[in-house]
Amino acid sequence: MSGRDHLRFDEKYVEPLLDGEKTTAVRHDLGEVKVGGYLTAETHDGERFATLYVEAVATAHVSDAIQAIEILRGSHGAESTDELIESLNEHYDGAVTEDSIVKIVKFEVL
Repeated sequence: MSGRDHLRFDEKYVEPLLDGEKTTAVRHDLGEVKVGGYLTAETHDGERFATLYVEAVATAHVSDAIQAIEILRGSHGAESTDELIESLNEHYDGAVTEDSIVKIVKFEVL
């Protein structure tokens, strides 16, 4: 099975990502992502804006995701579980709860 080759981001995350303020992505429905691999960062309309080097991948319940981001020494923007759930539900139509399983991708912008 081949791994994923891109991650899509809302326009509001492009600048923080490029500035190094956002170094993790949290996804509810992410397939296989390989540590040491490369991903293309795209906006939702498919515009490519960066190449990402995958430094780490973790799987966690949403309730543990903020702590996992801290352990990975990443930055996301969400400062609490409630804030993370609210952010994720903007993209997953309210399907994400504290018990949902997510993948956390720690990356470096090249």
